Amino acid sequence: YRDVLSPQPPVHLTVGALLAWLGSLLPHPLYAFRLFSLLLHVATMVVVYAATARACRGTCEGPGRVDCRLAGILAALIYMLLPLGFWWSLGYQSEPTEMLLFMVSFWLLIAWTPRSACAAGITGAFPALTNMTAAPYTIFNIAYLAVRRRSLLASYGLPVLAIIAVVTVGLELLTGSYLDNVIL
Repeated sequence: YRDVLSPQPPVHLTVGALLAWLGSLLPHPLYAFRLFSLLLHVATMVVVYAATARACRGTCEGPGRVDCRLAGILAALIYMLLPLGFWWSLGYQSEPTEMLLFMVSFWLLIAWTPRSACAAGITGAFPALTNMTAAPYTIFNIAYLAVRRRSLLASYGLPVLAIIAVVTVGLELLTGSYLDNVIL
């Protein structure tokens, strides 16, 4: 952050550096990025399925109602077939990684247990460390839990805030430029 003026938080840059290194081992460096984009899209589809099936549990099942697995399959197909993020997938962008991390965090959070909320908090910190546009959504999750599910607020909020604080303070101390480039 001191040497390269980048507004991207560290997850995006770190994954990109790893992919560039892996690409240097392949016949063409772009293969690593393309394969990553493809795997990211498929992984997000799987998590969309799982989150939809979990979210509709108790509301869809029963006589005359849709099976939650079918709802999950429909959601996964819609995600795969609509061009959401198509242009992002042509190059290395932070949004697809951010979306996968958000979906994993959401899937964990809607299990509504302290352990899953803690895991959601851990994974929920990383979208904001991938792209700063994620911060409002993370704040919304904390606000929702503060109003509707107070028993899970600390389980989710403490890991999110601790991870973001440690990374922010650490990178600011290390570079002296993190706050200027990413936060401000």
